[in-house]
Amino acid sequence: NDLWEHERVTLFRYATNGPPPAPKPAANEVSETRWISIPDLRHEAQTSPEQFAPWFLIYVGHWNELGLSADTAL
Repeated sequence: NDLWEHERVTLFRYATNGPPPAPKPAANEVSETRWISIPDLRHEAQTSPEQFAPWFLIYVGHWNELGLSADTAL
């Protein structure tokens, strides 16, 4: 109600033939990280939306527009 937020989100994709590296986010900004397939992420977002930030659910809904294929891991 009369509050606006304008946030820029940068998405990085990483490809490797080996195991993915462990993410190292800022501890005061991120509570948890893990690698997950896009189909599994979409399923979790639909079945447990309370586990995700509201803005993130918006991006999941626009995955195709963002150019991410279903076989790409996050």
